[in-house]
Amino acid sequence: IYKLSRAYQDGIDFIQKSALESLNKEEYWKTIISLYYLDKDYYKVIELALNFKENNLESTEIDKMLARSYENLQLYSEALKIYKKIAESGSNEDILNVAEIWVKLQRYEEAILLYKKVISSNYTENRIFYKLGVAYFLNDKLGDAAIQFERAISNNPENPDNYFYLGKTFQRDRKVQEAIKSFQQAITLDSTRYEYNFELAKSLKTLNRFDEAIKALQRATVFVPGDSTSIPIHVELGKLLMIKKDYDKALYEFTIANNLFPESTEIQGLLAKSKAARIEYNKSRNPIEIETVTFDMIFPSLKEYYQSHPVGVVTLFNTREIPVEDIFLEVEIDNIIEKKWELIVSSVLSNESQSYPVTVIFNDSLLATSKDGEKTIIAKIKANYVFAGKEYEVNTTKELRILGLNAISWNNKKQIASFINPLDPVIRDFVLNEIITPFDEKAEKTTFNKVIKQVIQLYNFMAEYGIHYISDPNQTIDQTEKSDVIDFVQPAIQTIQGKGGDCEDLVVLLSSIMESIGINTAYIDVPGHVMVAFDTGMSKNEAAEMGFDLNMFIETNNNCWMPIEATLIGKESLYRSWQSGI
Repeated sequence: IYKLSRAYQDGIDFIQKSALESLNKEEYWKTIISLYYLDKDYYKVIELALNFKENNLESTEIDKMLARSYENLQLYSEALKIYKKIAESGSNEDILNVAEIWVKLQRYEEAILLYKKVISSNYTENRIFYKLGVAYFLNDKLGDAAIQFERAISNNPENPDNYFYLGKTFQRDRKVQEAIKSFQQAITLDSTRYEYNFELAKSLKTLNRFDEAIKALQRATVFVPGDSTSIPIHVELGKLLMIKKDYDKALYEFTIANNLFPESTEIQGLLAKSKAARIEYNKSRNPIEIETVTFDMIFPSLKEYYQSHPVGVVTLFNTREIPVEDIFLEVEIDNIIEKKWELIVSSVLSNESQSYPVTVIFNDSLLATSKDGEKTIIAKIKANYVFAGKEYEVNTTKELRILGLNAISWNNKKQIASFINPLDPVIRDFVLNEIITPFDEKAEKTTFNKVIKQVIQLYNFMAEYGIHYISDPNQTIDQTEKSDVIDFVQPAIQTIQGKGGDCEDLVVLLSSIMESIGINTAYIDVPGHVMVAFDTGMSKNEAAEMGFDLNMFIETNNNCWMPIEATLIGKESLYRSWQSGI
C-alpha cells in the first residue's frame, strides 16, 4: 500500500518499527531496499545491499538494485562489476545491462560485441537495433549505425527516436537531405521534442534554408526547459535572425541566452553586435510600427457577444532605444460598426511589442451584409504619435472575414445558443396561437405534469406539420469539430418554413419553441451529434410519485430533465425520442 501510494519513507518507517515476524531475512531486506530505491536514496541502497551481502546472503533482485544505484550515481565501474556477475546466467536482458554500461564508459567496441551477441540469438526486443545503432554512431561508424537505425525503424516504425538518430547519422555523414527527411519524420511522430527541431534547424541552415530553420528553432523554444538547456537554441536562433536582418528578434534571443549564462563572453559579444546592428538598421524605420493585426472570423449570430469580447488584436512595436509615448491608435471598419475603435496607448517600451485587443459594436448592417453569404471587408488601422518633436502616422489594412448569417463553428459549441431566441415574436405567436391554445381548449383536465403535456403538444404538432430530419450531405458535426470547417445552422423560423433540417437545426427549433413559452432547455453534446433536453420542473420525489422511472431523467439543479432525440420527429413518438435520448 505504501508503495502504491508512493509514500516510500512511511513504508520504511513502518518496516523499521514493526516486528514483521512473517518475513524471512531475504524478504525483509528486499522490501526495505526496494523502498529506499524507489525513494531514490541510492547511497542508502548501496549501504544496505552491501550489509546484506556481508551476511552471506544472495539475491539477484538486490544485486540489480545495487547495480542500478551505482549507475544512477554515475559510478559506472562499480555498476559494471555487479552487472557482469548477474550476466553470467546468460540472460539477454542482463547482457544488455552490461552493454549499456560499456557505452556509458565510452567502451563502444565492447558494447557492440555484446549487442551483436544478443542479436545473434534472434533477440529483437528492448530496442536492440536502436541501441546497437547508437553504439556504432558514438564510435563514428556511420555506415553501420545507419543500417541498424533502419533495422530499428523496420522493427518499430512508430518510435521517433529511431528516425532522429538516423537523421543525426546522416547529418554527421554530410547527407543533409536525408537527414532533413529523417528529422521531419521524427517530428511528425512527436512534435514536442525540442531536440528534434534543433537538429532539423542545423541541417536546414547548411542548405541556406534560413526561414525554415528559424521556424524549427521557434518550435524548439516552445518545448525546451527554461534553463541552461535552452541556451544553444536561443543562440542559434539569434544568429539566424541576424542573417535575416531581423535585429529586434535577434537581440531578444541573445538577451535570453545572456540572462541564462552571463559569464559567456561569446554571448556577450553577440548581444553587443545585435544591439549595434539594431540601432543602425532602425534609423530608417518608424519609431512605432504596426507589427501585426489579427482578426477572428466574425459570426453574425454573435453580434451581441462582440460588444464585450474582442474581435481581434493590434500589436505595436517600438524600434527605438527609449519609450515612445501617447500613441493614438484606431481601427475603422466602414458601414458595419457603430463607431471606430480608439485607444490612447500611454507608452510602448524600447524594443518591445505590446498587443491591444480590439472591441467594436456592430450595427444591424452586419446582419444585412451577411444575409447572402460570406463577405470580406477591409479594416483600416492607424497609429498617430509624436517622437523627438516630429509627428508620425502609420497606416495599414487587414481583411475582416464576415461569415454567413447561419455560420457556426463547433469548436465553440456554446455558439448554438445564439440561434435560440425565446423573444422572437413570430415564433412565440405561432406557438401560442397555433399549438398551445387550440390544444388547451380541447384537452381534458388532468393533474399530469403541465410541462411534459405542453412538450407533447409541441412535438406532435411539429410531426403533423411535416417537420422531419434531413441529413447534411456535406459534413457532420464530428467533421467540423476536428477542423476549422464552418457549419451552418438554421434559425427556428427557417426550419418551420422548410419543414426540415439536420440534428442541430431541429435542436434549435425545439429549444426555441419551448423557451418561447417559458420552458427551460439545454442541449446535450455527444460525439458528432447534439440533442435537446428540457426541465420538467419536477423533483425526483415528484417524478417518482407520478410513477416515472427515475433512470429516464437527468437530474440537474434538483430537477428532472428529459432528453429528446430531435431527429426522430415525424418518425417516432415523443416517448421513443425520449428513450433514444436517454
